[in-house]
Amino acid sequence: MTDGPWDQFGDDYDHAPFEGKPRLYLIASTPRSGSHFLGHLLLETGALGSPLEYFHKPHLERWAAEFGTPDFPSTMARLYARRTSPSGWFGAKAHWTQFIPIAQRPQLLSFLGIKTYIEIVRRDRIAQAISFVIAQQTQAWISFHDRKGEPRYDFGAIRRVAEALDKDIASWRHFFASQGITPLTVEYETLTSDPTAIVDRILQHCGTERTQAAPRWQPQRQASEINVRWHDRYHADLAAIGAEA
Repeated sequence: MTDGPWDQFGDDYDHAPFEGKPRLYLIASTPRSGSHFLGHLLLETGALGSPLEYFHKPHLERWAAEFGTPDFPSTMARLYARRTSPSGWFGAKAHWTQFIPIAQRPQLLSFLGIKTYIEIVRRDRIAQAISFVIAQQTQAWISFHDRKGEPRYDFGAIRRVAEALDKDIASWRHFFASQGITPLTVEYETLTSDPTAIVDRILQHCGTERTQAAPRWQPQRQASEINVRWHDRYHADLAAIGAEA
């Protein structure tokens, strides 16, 4: 594997060829919750597959085109063969909007047979929304992406994103309750302060162990003084609105 940006559709994330049906886990996420960071930490254990956004419609369509597969099960079968760790675990991650087509089709849920759900949440929803707005404005969604513009503070955009994130989290939790699922919950703030402890907890939860050394490369945090300034400004603006009401 390379030390820089990896190609999710190439062999950078492949494992040794795997036969049969793996055990699946899903990182249930919302945008800017740290799911990409967590996924790479789990990848580098060597035991938990390569958790990427396989259910994202454009990604799924590209995989089907590359494999020449006619449907979802056959496309997933080809992915299982490439992206399952020798331990037998295959990982995926999905934001709620990406998972809706599966959540609404019991036959697809049954086909996947997801064994474990890892819910990743961020306590500071405003910080999460600010991160989203900055990434959306600059198109730098991952640490190695070049910025295509400078971010501009937008109170309304931050507030709308925060509300949308709340709705997506509520949708995940409604889904878990309706399916009788108790996810393993990971908080972004804990993950960034002690990633090793979180990864060890997930490995233990999945009943497996690391098969390779510590990570050689992983995405870096993108927050900067801009995030801090916007956070303070947003809460000041919010308080001003409240004072005027």
